[in-house]
Amino acid sequence: MQFLCHVEVFNLIELFGDCQDLSTIRGGGLAALKIGADVAKAFEVDNIVGSASQGLFLLEAESQAAAEERVRKEVANLPAWRVLQHGTVLVAATPYDEGRFAEQRAELRARLRWRQMQATTVTYPTLDGEVCRID
Repeated sequence: MQFLCHVEVFNLIELFGDCQDLSTIRGGGLAALKIGADVAKAFEVDNIVGSASQGLFLLEAESQAAAEERVRKEVANLPAWRVLQHGTVLVAATPYDEGRFAEQRAELRARLRWRQMQATTVTYPTLDGEVCRID
């Protein structure tokens, strides 16, 4: 059975936003940027969407859970995993229906956003005033 799979890297600040070293920042950014293309290449399939820090591709698997697990294992085998493991890499899959492509893509993105919001968050009390107005 064919599944539409979406992989995306979240929490990018942990990859490259906590230092001033330009090489580290650039390397972390490139690792996240290429995740979709790298995973699709590993499965020898076309990356349908390869925008910043995400990928969308078709993958053969027995079930939705099996498709998601295959992608997770492949991400963990990427050379960039040493960097990517410091972010949050999420995967979602759904049985592919060509006539519902736009709707399925939106559903996958919503599922990833929901999982992202469920991730553990650590907050600190204010330390002598302003720490960061944005975060």
